[in-house]
Amino acid sequence: MPRRSDGQHVIVPGDGDLVAVAFRYEAYSISEDADHPAAREAARRRMSGGSTPRFEHIPGRIEQRCITAVDIGGGRYMASSNRIDGSQPDTTEPRAAYLAPDDPSGDQMTGNVVNAVLRMLNAIKPLPTKGPAI
Repeated sequence: MPRRSDGQHVIVPGDGDLVAVAFRYEAYSISEDADHPAAREAARRRMSGGSTPRFEHIPGRIEQRCITAVDIGGGRYMASSNRIDGSQPDTTEPRAAYLAPDDPSGDQMTGNVVNAVLRMLNAIKPLPTKGPAI
């Protein structure tokens, strides 16, 4: 992605500091305590390492609204809420999670969305300023 001559990216305001990149999206999830037996079975198979169809094809799936963010210090954030009814915009109270960059359970917040947000952050974050040559 192109940068200005001072190393800043064109998307980042020149008078502000970039602190994080966030991505809002909608997704599907499955749960072992779902009402539908197909969702319970798919969740059980997934937890045991087995294969499952794409979540959008599983009866009893849960529609979610989500946001994932990564800050320049390496922290990862995620908030999601379930749709109460697929035909309505109402959602449940959001659940939020934060994973510190030095947390030993760092593999718990991974996946395509987190990887994509990390790549976007790395593409636009300011380059470190170079000191005078010695």
